[in-house]
Amino acid sequence: MSNTHIKDFLDYYLKKIEHPDYAVLITGDWGAGKTYFIRQYLFEKNNVVEVRDWLYGSPKYMVVYVSLFGVKSSKDINERIVENFHNFLNSKPAKVLKGISSIGISVIGDLLMMQSSENALKEKGNELYEYLRTCIQGKKLVFVFDDVERADLSIRELLGYINAYVEHMHIPCILLAEKNKWKEA
Repeated sequence: MSNTHIKDFLDYYLKKIEHPDYAVLITGDWGAGKTYFIRQYLFEKNNVVEVRDWLYGSPKYMVVYVSLFGVKSSKDINERIVENFHNFLNSKPAKVLKGISSIGISVIGDLLMMQSSENALKEKGNELYEYLRTCIQGKKLVFVFDDVERADLSIRELLGYINAYVEHMHIPCILLAEKNKWKEA
């Protein structure tokens, strides 16, 4: 099976002129190759294997990859996202870029840890997006949340968390889940 229909929809979703107002869920049997598929799609066969390379390894996208396996709270998810950015700031591409400093991590940390109003969240989200956009010019920021069904928090809380990225920060989010476990959840 070529999954052309999924690729066509992802092309539409990621190339929308307007900001997305929903996330995309891709389900399949365990071991069917969902992560492999999305990696091949986003990286256009650039052979990015290491998760730490996802942030800067795609020719078109800046991909924040987060496995939700075992997360028990939104704080756990935040820690995994911040870890992604720490890896990026220590990478060769980031060291070449001027202006990369702890300021970026500070903005990301503020955004993820804040308990604030919707306007403040949107403002911080825009600040984060602008910071990331200057890090790697011309790429679109995309979040990939893998192992969605394996998170140890309620689906309601998890989807509420992801909704903040989609609705308030207008960041496209792709969720990957095992089909049968997702149906149970």
